[in-house]
Amino acid sequence: MSGTTLEYNLQRYFYPALAIFGILGNVLNLTVLLNKSMRSRANSFLAVLAFADIIFLFLLFPNILANYSVFTFNWYFRWFYLHSKVSLLMINEQKKKKDHKIDETIEHVHLISLANWCSSVAHWCVIAVCADRLLGIQNPLYARATWRWWKLPLVTTVIVFTSGLLTCYQHFEYFCLVRSYCRETQLYSRCLPVNA
Repeated sequence: MSGTTLEYNLQRYFYPALAIFGILGNVLNLTVLLNKSMRSRANSFLAVLAFADIIFLFLLFPNILANYSVFTFNWYFRWFYLHSKVSLLMINEQKKKKDHKIDETIEHVHLISLANWCSSVAHWCVIAVCADRLLGIQNPLYARATWRWWKLPLVTTVIVFTSGLLTCYQHFEYFCLVRSYCRETQLYSRCLPVNA
């Protein structure tokens, strides 16, 4: 999984520590930001940012664990990792009444795409906090004004769905097959661009 010694050390020691401390730090942030006395527009966006970061870091754990030989050579981990990281070609044996054809369908489950979605949500939440603070500086009365009850959930929903729409192409960008070799003791995956 690593090329140089620096990449090896980063992937084996730095990234796991970063993920663990990131999750713990964001959980601590959520305990403060979700307190009733701390509720505000900016803190609501920061809470969504913390949720997105926690999900992002959890989605990166299979990539982090793949750098350890205990997991790399474990058949069950490889099955989970390859089938969740890449797209899986599944054959649905739906027999039609007339011609009994086998239909091939593609199931796209892509951890990296979901992680990019969470990262995009986090970036847009930072932009929303900055915009809220900028409007508060430009118009000091805006900072004390409250939004109607539906505006904050609407803006949050727009951020989440727009980020999802902007990153959804990654689910279909590659066509990947997972095959087993050596009497189904080894799994191998190969991805090709869809337009190839």
